Amino acid sequence: MEQIKSEGEKVAKNENIFRYYSKNEENLKKQIAELDVKIQETMKKQTDLYPADVKLVENQIDEEIEKLNKTTDISKLTEYEKKINQLITKKAKIVGEKSPSGSYLKQLNNQRVKLEKELNEGTETIKAPKSGILSYKVDGLEETLTPENGQKAVEKYPEAKPDLVLMDITMPEMDGIEALKKIKALDPGAKIIMCSAMGQQAMVIEAIQAGAKDFIVKPFQAERVLEAVKKVVG
Repeated sequence: MEQIKSEGEKVAKNENIFRYYSKNEENLKKQIAELDVKIQETMKKQTDLYPADVKLVENQIDEEIEKLNKTTDISKLTEYEKKINQLITKKAKIVGEKSPSGSYLKQLNNQRVKLEKELNEGTETIKAPKSGILSYKVDGLEETLTPENGQKAVEKYPEAKPDLVLMDITMPEMDGIEALKKIKALDPGAKIIMCSAMGQQAMVIEAIQAGAKDFIVKPFQAERVLEAVKKVVG
């Protein structure tokens, strides 16, 4: 799995923001990374190759490194590191594609292209539904459906009519299981994901039996949350 766009980035409608890879993802990415190292080492020995084509990309890399060194913003650091890696890959592709047929660098590039194709064959992407600033939060529901107890969640549900509810099992006054049952009684088609702590397996099973579509365990992992949301919302 790969997050293509970071929280807070500007995106266009239908632009890819998240990518799911094939089952062999980790092994393929490891092989590609190893090839990238070999390509970089070989390129250092052939600095005279295509300077005009490579120089522009090298300048772009230097610019991103300069930005990286000047920022303390975590989201920006991630963005710049990602951009630098993309430019390094771009540079390697340019040199590899223009290397003489049969050369070692050409062979390495061909191997990389083959692995990248295999990696992308089983890829599925999530696209931005509209243009704007990207947020992986459930926009518009943080205030509406973040009441302090299960009773208020039930009361607010008919008014909000959310596409998706993420609800904790442990809440005061009315716990998540009871709130789940009452919301399902109001709307049998309600899509609800339960949040649980470690050791609440019995309650998770009860929640699923009561109609929860999925569950996520605290402490949350971004990939698991997105996986659950994609599964339920589609």
